[in-house]
Amino acid sequence: MTIEFFRHINISCQVGDTAYASYHSGRQSGRNHPGSSVNTKPFVLGRITNINRITGSIEVNPNADGGVGNTVAAGLVLSQLYIFFQKSQLANTSGVVGYFLETEYRNYSTLPAEMFATAADYVESSK
Repeated sequence: MTIEFFRHINISCQVGDTAYASYHSGRQSGRNHPGSSVNTKPFVLGRITNINRITGSIEVNPNADGGVGNTVAAGLVLSQLYIFFQKSQLANTSGVVGYFLETEYRNYSTLPAEMFATAADYVESSK
């Protein structure tokens, strides 16, 4: 399924991310609204397989990541959807890498300085 946008695609959108969508209801989206007959709860479109930033389009595999499937995707009216994406948790992880960390704080100014906070993330090594 190819989705074309009228504006540029968010720079952080990558191949492998999961595309989601939700319907609008009274300029509101993102959850179910009791006063509306439209279900605005987000649903998975599928995995993004290609991004063309020149034409402003993305290709989505609707059968990946629990997406809507080809038959449902064919019936979607894309102009009525708010489309967004979630980063792949396999490629975009953060955390501790390595065995040790060394830090050094320097004040290159001739004036005194005060450091308000510093933090470190650590995981206990195997024993």
